[in-house]
Amino acid sequence: MKKWLGVIGVMLVVLIAAPWGVGMVTEQQWQQTTLEVNKSQPYFTVETARYQRDLFGAEVEGTVHFRNPAHPGEAHQLGYRGEVSHGVTGSEITFYPDQASADLIAGFFPDRLPTVTLSTRLWGTVEIEYNVPAIDRLDDDTGESLTVTESYGWARISDAGNDLEVDLRWPGLVARGPEARFAVDDVRVTQTMSRLAGNVWTGKGKVSMARLQAEYQNQPAVVLEDFALQSDTSAEGDERFSSEVRMDIARIASRDDESGPYEVEFAMENMEVVAWNRLVDSFIDLRKLSSDQANGVTSRQALVEKQMNLMMNVSDAVKALAGAGMSVGIPAFSVATSHGEVSGNLMLRHPELSDDDRAAMTLVMQRLTGELSIAIPVALAEAKPGLMTELRPLIEQGFLVRDNDTFRLEAELKDLDVDLNGQIIPLPPMI
Repeated sequence: MKKWLGVIGVMLVVLIAAPWGVGMVTEQQWQQTTLEVNKSQPYFTVETARYQRDLFGAEVEGTVHFRNPAHPGEAHQLGYRGEVSHGVTGSEITFYPDQASADLIAGFFPDRLPTVTLSTRLWGTVEIEYNVPAIDRLDDDTGESLTVTESYGWARISDAGNDLEVDLRWPGLVARGPEARFAVDDVRVTQTMSRLAGNVWTGKGKVSMARLQAEYQNQPAVVLEDFALQSDTSAEGDERFSSEVRMDIARIASRDDESGPYEVEFAMENMEVVAWNRLVDSFIDLRKLSSDQANGVTSRQALVEKQMNLMMNVSDAVKALAGAGMSVGIPAFSVATSHGEVSGNLMLRHPELSDDDRAAMTLVMQRLTGELSIAIPVALAEAKPGLMTELRPLIEQGFLVRDNDTFRLEAELKDLDVDLNGQIIPLPPMI
């Protein structure tokens, strides 16, 4: 009997002490997560005004500040509150808009507010689920209406933030007004990522949309069908990576025209991880400088000096990336039209240099090679007066030549010369 009393006593201690320890770890995880989120992107920041923890739960309050990337000085904010429950092996946090924000959006969500639920585990896994209820609003005064289907999704973060899975689904929306109508159907986002080093992530992802339709006044509707953007990044050891992005559109149509399918591929091959991280970090610093300038944080003279130093950093990073050897460009693109197919490719390459040559490197263009190819059906150019107007100067200069039923442009870059359909054009070395 005493044995079992001892076991029960230990279990009670665990059941009481475990939530306390889990709560302490959860608060630390929350602080670390918000810090990483704020550092990793420029679009929003999460501030925590209060985190009140007790034995079996906690309350958290704060503000999310959203920034417009096109206008760094423009920002909006949304207050939030969170209810935290502590278990034996993890915690669950459910977030809601705070009272002020809830009052503002209550007209859109009269029955149920959007929620975000975050579940943490002691072994470091974080799962996030979000749900945004459907919206059905009609403005009797203007005749404008908005119908949005319920959207939902989840994300799983593990390995101390180095592995990420995302799955988001948005069935669509319809916005109507006296002069316009806009509709989107079946938007999905899936992503699996693993951090290789710094800003380099490997994995696969896809963004797709079944249909988009836009109408304005008496203009014919424009319809886009089956859009998909897919990415695949793979590592070559710990020092190199390659990335491919492919965009497909099945059809774009209006009353007078129709084209498709569209296919475009973009590739970066044999990129050095260290050099790429240097380049990305330089651009992040430039972006932060633009934000400081917009917010008046730094004097104009200091901004100019910082900008010059950062541009030097960007230049050095580009040279380091090129000197390590790389290929970048568009391996293939094509657009099917009723008059034939437009197709082509564009690739740029730089050889890998020795350590001495990389140290002495002054310009990227000196050893850059590449090719450009474009084919345009003659029938398409003749059927589109605006397109022919754009092409005529190229035809007159011999840059675009006719090959039976096709206009072709073939260009090759080597030794600071561009061979454009047989015409050699020297390039200034400072490009």
